[in-house]
Amino acid sequence: MRKILSFFLVMLIFDNILSANIFATELSTYNDNSEISSEVTQMPNIFNIIIPVKLHQDATIFSVTVPTVLPVVVDSYGTITVATNNKIINNSWGPIEVKEVYLIPVNGWKIVNFDTSFYNKKIDLKEFSFSLNDIPVMTDGSCEVVFPYVLGSSFITFEYDANIAIQQIAIEDEQIAYVVFTIGWFDLEN
Repeated sequence: MRKILSFFLVMLIFDNILSANIFATELSTYNDNSEISSEVTQMPNIFNIIIPVKLHQDATIFSVTVPTVLPVVVDSYGTITVATNNKIINNSWGPIEVKEVYLIPVNGWKIVNFDTSFYNKKIDLKEFSFSLNDIPVMTDGSCEVVFPYVLGSSFITFEYDANIAIQQIAIEDEQIAYVVFTIGWFDLEN
């Protein structure tokens, strides 16, 4: 009886070894438009198990700081002074870019060509010219300035300049324009 039992036990073990060497089965199929399937394939005594890696990430916070005002000061001799510490700060961890910049004149002010000389023009005109990083703003407010992209948790600096029509009476804190920065995630493909 022992011999018969031993024989069946050996046959059972042998059968498991043979079927393990040629057997391949599919563990599961995961397909929700990602076309990932999980399979177990077997080579002699080696199993390759392929399983999906699933990601859950909250939407990244988009946070950028730009100057709240770009001051222009003209002294009584016509010397123009502007701020020199202008930064666009990327508080996000992904890269961002300035996609467009334009000016909108307000309070009756008008944008003129940057090379306009106000020395031979009428006094008290509400005219000014503006430039960003030495690129003049066009009379329609558009500007062809190109800023480099800003890495996450980093910043870039920029410069601006202005020419203002000669004024007979002092002007204190009058807003002459809005500067509009259009900023978005850096898009490598565009």
